Amino acid sequence: SLAFFKPMLTTDANGRLSFTFTVPNANTRWGFRALAYTDSLLSTNFSADVMANKPVMVQPNLPRFLRSGDSATIIASVMNSSDKQQKITTKVELFNPADGKTIAEYTQVDEIAPSSAATVSTGLVAPADAPFIGYRIKSSTDMSADGEQSLIPILPAVSPVIDTYPFYIAPDDKDFSMPLPKVPADARVTLEFCDNPTWYVVTALPGLLEQKASTANEAAASIFSASIASGLLRDHPVIATAIREWTESDRDGSALTSMLERNDDLKQILLAATPWMLDAKNDTERMNRLALLFDSKTLESTLNANIATLRKLVRNNGGWAWFGMSDEASMWATQNVLLLFGELHRLGFMPERKELSSMTANALSWFDKKNGEAFAKSPKGDYTLYVYLRDLYRNVKGMSAPRRNIVNATVQRILEKWKTAGVFEKGIYARILFDNSYPSVAKTILESLRQYSEYTPEKGMWWPSLDDMTLWSMGKVGTTAMLLSTFATVDPDCQDIDRIRQWLILQKQATDWGTSVSASSAIAAILSTSTKWIEPADAKTASQISIDGHIVKPDRYELMTGYFRTPLSLSPEKAGELKVKHTGDTPSWGAVFCLYTDSMTSVKAHSCQDLSIGKSIAAGGNHNDGTLLKVGDRISVTLTVKADRDMDYVTIVDERPGCYEPVEQLPAPIYAEGIRFYRENRDSSTRFFITHLPKGTYVLTYDMWVNNAGSFASGVATIQSLYSPSLSAHTAGTTITVTQ
Repeated sequence: SLAFFKPMLTTDANGRLSFTFTVPNANTRWGFRALAYTDSLLSTNFSADVMANKPVMVQPNLPRFLRSGDSATIIASVMNSSDKQQKITTKVELFNPADGKTIAEYTQVDEIAPSSAATVSTGLVAPADAPFIGYRIKSSTDMSADGEQSLIPILPAVSPVIDTYPFYIAPDDKDFSMPLPKVPADARVTLEFCDNPTWYVVTALPGLLEQKASTANEAAASIFSASIASGLLRDHPVIATAIREWTESDRDGSALTSMLERNDDLKQILLAATPWMLDAKNDTERMNRLALLFDSKTLESTLNANIATLRKLVRNNGGWAWFGMSDEASMWATQNVLLLFGELHRLGFMPERKELSSMTANALSWFDKKNGEAFAKSPKGDYTLYVYLRDLYRNVKGMSAPRRNIVNATVQRILEKWKTAGVFEKGIYARILFDNSYPSVAKTILESLRQYSEYTPEKGMWWPSLDDMTLWSMGKVGTTAMLLSTFATVDPDCQDIDRIRQWLILQKQATDWGTSVSASSAIAAILSTSTKWIEPADAKTASQISIDGHIVKPDRYELMTGYFRTPLSLSPEKAGELKVKHTGDTPSWGAVFCLYTDSMTSVKAHSCQDLSIGKSIAAGGNHNDGTLLKVGDRISVTLTVKADRDMDYVTIVDERPGCYEPVEQLPAPIYAEGIRFYRENRDSSTRFFITHLPKGTYVLTYDMWVNNAGSFASGVATIQSLYSPSLSAHTAGTTITVTQ
């Protein structure tokens, strides 16, 4: 740091100058630098090092905070900076900052050799009835003295605890029951329940995208999202009714409010203390823009603007360039646009625009020609995607000889190799074979897909092999939605269709689907493969819930979803039982929240079916329970997180004991198990923010210094999804013992 700087100095008659200044209160070495020059720029310089210290100095090693009941030993270093032995008297006082009264005092006399130091230890038990305790120390001789005074915050040795008990009800389960635990006498218990979560899929519609398209992909994506949304509203008038009612209703707790902005009182961290304020705002704004789908002028304007963008990107040969600066059509960009428009053709949602149809037909001709040329050169290549795409346009353009050759070769290739393909490829292969006169083989592929799937009545049907898609949950959701469409096309009467739909709907509970093309495709697949479950839930048709025989009657229900939350009165004397008389035929979910405060060392570990967390510490590479630590140890805190499903906007708060000091003080992103986490150190806790946590097991490690000896309460580590607060877990509390 810069202690002194003043460029304008004056000299006396002999050319000498002098000045004085006060250095900062630090026992350290300072560098002195001087530069002198004349009007003719003759110059010279001088440098020297100066030691700044006092003959007697004292430096206590204070904890950043203590918790009520902590027993700490505070060590202070008393330094003799002079060149002779000194008899130094040190006095330590503990006092009450509120009235200045001394609580305890301690005096120690030391004979300290030159340039040496002694230590003064003071025992301290953190009081339970004061927010601070004062620490004052003074070391002195007959000629000099030094001292410090500080306030040590005293935090409560209790921890807010969130125990959650989520549950899922199968569509055909009419009588559901679940045991409830004994709860502490001061616990606040809340029940939340959603009768028909299918409507949360409707609220995920991207609708009219705001961005101005500059590439072919962006323009096609905007047309795709708008057409999916408007097509679903046209084919399902109840969806249009729902959006109108949501828009016109009281927005407080409305279905058109981001999950991040709801139920703050059930979350361990307020949204304002996370990096996700903008995400919540954007999500709510996207939902509110669904009302624009009823504005024909806005819809027309969106389509016209994006069609104009595509028109500018058409090149003379019929394909689309990726962006305006490109002079040639792009196979990649043209293929992406045709895939999106082909899906609209299949669903019957393609806008009836002559110019758009003409551009699409010309692009198909160019695409056929390019693939025909490629097939002539490499007949053994893989043309699966081309055949899949062209089958989406079965009524657009005839079957040319080159195209027929590609289709025949691809079909034969699929017939030979489908048994060794993965789940995604099998879904594509089944569609191609079904569309090209091999329905029996396509059904055989579906049977193979069933064998690789998992199913439970509560959560539906899914494919565990898709868990490898860890970077983006919509990759997994989008692939499963494609498989759903395949099952609905090849075997439209099978029961697996609703089972897959059920799994997809439940994914919306814990993940934000954003505004991607995959989101639009998934929503279209869920809502267009069956009209089942797209029915309003309200107070008249709602499921009946009872606790120990007492009917739960909430004050209000959310329109369409039938969602409600209400306080419960559970007995601390005995375990209760929750029963649901399920009146609908839709999948449902709910959770019981138990929020209370308990002594840190008494908190027991808790996890739910989908989420758990464990904590351990290691010093010198040896894991222990916190009873073998010494001052000066560098320890590693390890958090082990197990997630049995994808979830978004996950927070971890690890409350640390007063004897720890973070090695890394600044907030920073960290990477573990291929996932990005954001770590933030607070005075009494370490926090992690995880925007997307895929299904899997993760090990997070961060380092701490052991700063003080004594016995300290160590709080719990709590993990929770702010998008779905019912997904929560925490570790047990413990006591940390540190020796000198």
